[in-house]
Amino acid sequence: MEATPSTIRNPLRRERLRQGLTQLELAVVAGCSMNSISIAERGGKISSQMAERLAGALGVPVETISALRLPPKSLPRQDEPAARELVRHDEQRNAAGQ
Repeated sequence: MEATPSTIRNPLRRERLRQGLTQLELAVVAGCSMNSISIAERGGKISSQMAERLAGALGVPVETISALRLPPKSLPRQDEPAARELVRHDEQRNAAGQ
C-alpha cells in the first residue's frame, strides 16, 4: 500500500507531501540541507528556528509541523529567584533592542 499524506504520521512529511514537494525542493525553499529535512521527518530533534523556517517555507503555522511550540508544563512562580532572573533577562534584551 502506497503512503498518502493522510496515512503519514510525521506532520512535516505529511505536509510536505500534501503540497507535492520533494525533500530537496523544501530544503531549497527553507534554506537548509536535504539531510536536515530527512532527520526531521524521521523524528530527529530540530531547533525551534529550523521548525519556524520549515513552517514558513510550507506556509503553515509551526504548530502544524512540530510539537515544539507546546506551552511549558510548569513555570516558576513570580516570586522565585529563577522567575525574577528570567524577567530581568527579558528586560535587558528588550532594552538592548533585541
